[in-house]
Amino acid sequence: MNYYPHHIGDFNSATRHLTRTERSIYRDLIELYYDTEGPLTADMKALCRKVIARTDEEVTAVQQVLTEFFTETEHGWYQERCEKEIEKYHSNIESKSAAGRASAAKRANKTPISQQPLNRGVTDVQQPFNECSTNQNQEPRTVNQEPLKPEVIHTESITHPEYVELADQARVIPIKPGLAGACCKTMMSNGIHGCNPHHPTLLALLEAGATEDEFAYAARNAASKGNAKFAYVLGTVKRQREEAAKLVLHHGRLPNKQEALEESNRAATAGWMPPELRERQHAN
Repeated sequence: MNYYPHHIGDFNSATRHLTRTERSIYRDLIELYYDTEGPLTADMKALCRKVIARTDEEVTAVQQVLTEFFTETEHGWYQERCEKEIEKYHSNIESKSAAGRASAAKRANKTPISQQPLNRGVTDVQQPFNECSTNQNQEPRTVNQEPLKPEVIHTESITHPEYVELADQARVIPIKPGLAGACCKTMMSNGIHGCNPHHPTLLALLEAGATEDEFAYAARNAASKGNAKFAYVLGTVKRQREEAAKLVLHHGRLPNKQEALEESNRAATAGWMPPELRERQHAN
C-alpha cells in the first residue's frame, strides 16, 4: 500500500495512555504492517531493527505495543484493523479496474470515426432561430478543420483505471494472451492466495516485461517467510524491478588505480599548453 487513512480521533483515543515513545513505536509498526500488507514478523530482534528500536526503552515499548494492539499468530503479529484497511484498499483498486474495462469496452463498441458517414458540404454553424438548436453560441466549424483518425484500441489489454482517461486514438500494447493467468497459476502452485489475473499491478508489471520466473521466485520467497499473499508477491517483483532499473553498470574491464590516475591526468591536461605558446597562438 502506498497510503492508508489515518483517523486522528481514533488514534488519539486508543493511544492517549501511552508514552510518547510508545505512540511513536505504534505508528511505525502500523506503517510497516501496511507497507508489507501482512502480519509483522515474530522475530523480535528483526522487528526492532525495522522500526529502529535500539535502546532498552524502545525495545520494551515495541513489546508492550505488540501485546496490547496486536495478536500473535503462527504467521506473525496480526492486526484486525490493518487487515480490514488493506482489504478495502484492494477492493477499491478492483472497482476502478472494472470501471476501466467497462469504459474501454464501451469505446471499442463505438463505430470508428473513419467509418461514419460524412455530411459533405454542410458546416456545423448556427442554425436559424426557428429551429431548435443547442449550439447557437458556438463558433462555426467545418468537417475539414481537423483530420479524421481511426480509433485503434485493443480491449484485451485495457484493464488499468488510468486507461479510462486516454484519448480515443490511444494505442495500447497488448499483453501475450494467457500470460497473466499462467503467472497466477505459478504463484498459486507455490502457495500464494488471492491471485487475480486482472489485477492492475500485475498487468502493469507484465507490460513492463516481468516474466513468469520472477513471480515464481517472489512467490517461493513470500511463502518461506509465512506471508503467502498475492499483494506481497506483486510488491516484491515491483521493488526488484525498480531497484534493477537504478543500476548503472560499467562495461568492459574495470581499470586499476594506476590506469584510473593516468586517465584522470590526461583529461586534466588535454587542453593545456605553455604560456609562450598560448601568446604566440593569440598573436597569430
